[in-house]
Amino acid sequence: MKNLLFEIGLEELPASFVNPTLNQIREKSTSLLNDANIDFDKILTYSTPRRITLVVEGLAERQSDIVEEIKGPPKKIAIDSNGELTKAGEGFLRKFSASIEDVVFEQVGNQDYLYLHNKIIGKDVIEVLPSLLSELISSLNFPKPMKWGSLNTRFARPIRWIVALLDDKILNFEYADVKASNFTMSHRFLGKGKLSLNDASDYLEVLEDNYVLADISKREALIQDQITKIEKENSFTAIVKKHVLDEVVNLVEYPTAFVGSFDKDYLSLPDEVVITPMQDHQRYFPVRDKSGQLLPFFIGVRNGDTNHIENVMKGNEKVLVARLSDAKFFYDEDLKKPLLSYTEKLKSVIYQEDIGSYYDKVQRVEKLALKIYKSLEMGLIEEDLSVAAKLIKADLTTQMVFEFPELQGIIGHKYALAQNYDNHIAKAISEHYMPTSSNGDLPESDYGSILSIADKLDTIVSCLAVGLNASGSQDPYALRRQAVGIIRILIENNYRLNLKELYEFSYDLLSSKKFSKEELWEELWKFFNTRIRSVLDVYSYDVLDSVLASNNYVISDLASIAKAISRFKSSQNYSSLITGYKRANNLAEKAAKDFSLDSSLLKEEYELKLYNDYKRINSSFENYLANFEYFEALEIFSSLEEPINQFFDNVMVMVDDNNIKNNRLALLQNIVELIKPLADLSLLVE
Repeated sequence: MKNLLFEIGLEELPASFVNPTLNQIREKSTSLLNDANIDFDKILTYSTPRRITLVVEGLAERQSDIVEEIKGPPKKIAIDSNGELTKAGEGFLRKFSASIEDVVFEQVGNQDYLYLHNKIIGKDVIEVLPSLLSELISSLNFPKPMKWGSLNTRFARPIRWIVALLDDKILNFEYADVKASNFTMSHRFLGKGKLSLNDASDYLEVLEDNYVLADISKREALIQDQITKIEKENSFTAIVKKHVLDEVVNLVEYPTAFVGSFDKDYLSLPDEVVITPMQDHQRYFPVRDKSGQLLPFFIGVRNGDTNHIENVMKGNEKVLVARLSDAKFFYDEDLKKPLLSYTEKLKSVIYQEDIGSYYDKVQRVEKLALKIYKSLEMGLIEEDLSVAAKLIKADLTTQMVFEFPELQGIIGHKYALAQNYDNHIAKAISEHYMPTSSNGDLPESDYGSILSIADKLDTIVSCLAVGLNASGSQDPYALRRQAVGIIRILIENNYRLNLKELYEFSYDLLSSKKFSKEELWEELWKFFNTRIRSVLDVYSYDVLDSVLASNNYVISDLASIAKAISRFKSSQNYSSLITGYKRANNLAEKAAKDFSLDSSLLKEEYELKLYNDYKRINSSFENYLANFEYFEALEIFSSLEEPINQFFDNVMVMVDDNNIKNNRLALLQNIVELIKPLADLSLLVE
């Protein structure tokens, strides 16, 4: 067994490219090796900003031999009645340079076919790997690939060296005018520069001796340990966000943490205004004291050792102070004007050229939010909801958000508080963006929840109306995430809102639309249907099929009904009821649409029993539905299980007398239609 080392040396990669690229390399190399019939024990990946590395341990020395099965013509066509080859048989053997002795006959269906079993001998992997590795490089995808020099090759960043070693043997290939070798590179400043590798197994040790930690987990653990040590020495706690730590890990080859400071006067700014430049711009870790108060210190991580660390610290402090000074200036200047005045400026900010400005969007969101509020009949202050709606996008035109886009919504919240708006109005400004990811936190307040639904629904409807649909990996307006957000808010808060009614109201507010209201609703419901299934994926597919077939557009109801049906499926008479219901449903479809049930035509014992039991439960069933007691509704409907099955055992439905036949079909139709508003039980699996 052998070990393969394959390193692509690059100019510095953006930190956000590293992990997705490693995922691709793991998946694609596994697939390429499997397809090439090369066995292996383990695939490992390593990286720094200057290298992406694949290590394959326990690699087979040769490809596995395979037997290729080649199917030929049927025996009766390839061989005549005298046992001689026909032209078809001769042609098949000639094509594969085979003789009749190589043929075996195998039965497929009702006849025998000619087969050849062609054994393909595996090659040495040293012959196969160069083309596989070249294919691996060219298969990698990046958000913004680059071209360099006169080459047509595209990659994340220009390729500067390639290491390709099978144990101690150099693999003979080149890519983008770079020939594979056994030479890698040390840390740009601390190591010896060009490093020779005698064997693939030397890789990590040689790099570490030259200030390169290629193992991501080792770099992360070292950073964490250094932060912990600094915390203990200074009696404070670092704010370590996972996305910031991941980025820092992928920005350095040899990490060394240090402490910096800034003027405590900047702590008069809102915490978010201080933290954002540190985290999102400089990739520092802010710190708090034991009571949770922000302190005028930060932890940074340099790409190097402790030499001249004081100079590094001072340089980072200088950069941060410049950022914080800008933030304080923007904060003070922005607050000189009423927050509502920034909403007026949205008239000149285009949301989307076919849809209009952000000001137009705010106008629509306000009207839709008030519609939602009235539909829910909640005890909120209507005027406050209206004010909050007018302010939700105001901060987009502030100097602070122009410089620090990450603060949109957050700074609107802070400015509203600073200008003495009520807390629930201010909070709604930041909450209307929530959730910011599919599984993100939901708004805590009803004001924020209503504005979040209104804003997201307006985005989805307006984009779909002008043909901006999400497709494949392209979703520039995050329509999928916005739909999931709406669904989660509706379910979590049990808001009984009819999506179709809200859609129609939203559609009528649009000035530009390429589709009719009916056409667009079909598209939108299909879009939401997929997202509803995703959010409710704890329920089986047949439960979701049955619930979504009910044409109930109150999404919180759909979740409650799905829960009730899942519970109902475990009841003893479930299977028998579903069998009888499906028979009833199949026959009910044959009922004349204009034929109503006439109870005077019901004469036989079991049709009368079914009718009387149906009448007995009807009003109770409707009451349960009206009170959203869905499991109870299913339970009382299930009391029809015995009379339905007795009816089918003892009553002939499709008799010659059309009146009797149609009346019995109408009885079944009434029973089927009773539960249709709840779910289509015919779609459930028995």
